[in-house]
Amino acid sequence: MTTFQVTLYELLGVKPDADAAEIKKAYLRLSRKTHPDAAGEAMAPVFMQIQNAYQVLSDADKRASYDHEIGVSSTPAGSDSSTAGGTGAQGGSGSPSSGPGAQAGAAPRGGRASSAPSGWAVQVPEAMYDGPLPREHVDIEGMPWLRKAEGAEPAELIVAHPGVRVRAWWILGAVAIALGVVATMILPAAGIIAAGVLLSCLASIAGRGSLRFRLGLAAAAIIIGTGAVILTPGAEVGPSVVSSLLLAWASALGMLLAKHGIVCSRRFVPAGSLREFVSWGDPGAGLNDAIEKFGYQQVMDGIEGERLTAAQIQFYLQGIPGVRTVNGLRFPGSASADVDHAVVCGDKVAFIDSKAWASGSYAMSADLENVAQRSAGGTAFAHRPVHMHTAVTSYAQMIKHERGLRRVRVRGYIVVHPKDGRPVDLDARHCTDKNRLVTAQQLMQELGEWFTEDETQARTADRRLVSFLLRSVR
Repeated sequence: MTTFQVTLYELLGVKPDADAAEIKKAYLRLSRKTHPDAAGEAMAPVFMQIQNAYQVLSDADKRASYDHEIGVSSTPAGSDSSTAGGTGAQGGSGSPSSGPGAQAGAAPRGGRASSAPSGWAVQVPEAMYDGPLPREHVDIEGMPWLRKAEGAEPAELIVAHPGVRVRAWWILGAVAIALGVVATMILPAAGIIAAGVLLSCLASIAGRGSLRFRLGLAAAAIIIGTGAVILTPGAEVGPSVVSSLLLAWASALGMLLAKHGIVCSRRFVPAGSLREFVSWGDPGAGLNDAIEKFGYQQVMDGIEGERLTAAQIQFYLQGIPGVRTVNGLRFPGSASADVDHAVVCGDKVAFIDSKAWASGSYAMSADLENVAQRSAGGTAFAHRPVHMHTAVTSYAQMIKHERGLRRVRVRGYIVVHPKDGRPVDLDARHCTDKNRLVTAQQLMQELGEWFTEDETQARTADRRLVSFLLRSVR
């Protein structure tokens, strides 16, 4: 089986008709990201490849010889003889683009998808993504959630399972103080020591330092207090005194443990953070240490694909109040692979794997474990392993075992970004709801329609679901 050979143009993320300024801009951007001083020694092979590509393509004679060798035309973009592939990333209603998929409202499974533009085709702003991949055109005509009435107030966010408010810690403190007062009435020395223990625990909660230091401070106060009560001269320590002291100290220590989420070994994102933030995690960060296993080109494509998808989610789904994104989740059963994104809205979550592949025809295999890249004659000449079906199925099972999340609905997507700005043709006949092969246009359209099926859920951010996903980040 032959393998796909990456060209120097694809290595830099530019089209074959790119001019010298575009090539230099792409080189500078990639060299800053891959320089060993900034990205570590593991990226040194990538950096050397990028340098070599720039040395060839920045020299007119070397570039002409290289173009003849690989059989491409490097006519500058904008000339009369420029090819369709050279104009694809520039946009406009009459030029090909790299992002839009099938028609708006595509069926959840099956069918074919290509990337031909129509209607109101727009791009992610460069401020959100400035990497080497083309910023694909997405038709927003069928995306009503992006249209906001002039002067209309934004919809109020609903936080599901908001949890206990901060003032509840002070209620616990009041209970502990009351127990200490009871101990004081029975044995004054015990009450004084109980109050000291309580204050020490409260100080450890409000003070600075690591969690280990605070736990140590609280434990020391409890041990000293217990010893002092037992050793008080003439004190008769009865069961009621011991019970009152133990309850007071347990309440104080419970406040410390609960505040740090240790009691149930579960940490929950604060409700305020759900209102303030819409995304967690750095897209592509989990791939920096995977070069030896996956190869430098796949790693670079994966990093840029994740960054572009994250920007598209924030841009095209921004009109849906409940949408929250968690990047870089662990792949179940793997120490190196990850699930690129989890997009949450209400009682729905979509797991997404981002790919950056050359333009061509791709078909999901019947076993859902491979994607076949096909030539113009229809003969498969490369297979790309994918395991999203396994990952999404595993996460769906884990979510159903989480308290309060049994009704959560799960989908899985593999989104393909064209590396060269030309259309991709995707055959999704063997896809399922947990393993959809889609273009960026299809992904944004399907997620938007799915998330806005119910008006209340579209405005809801589920604290337990987001917390579960954050605990799953690599």
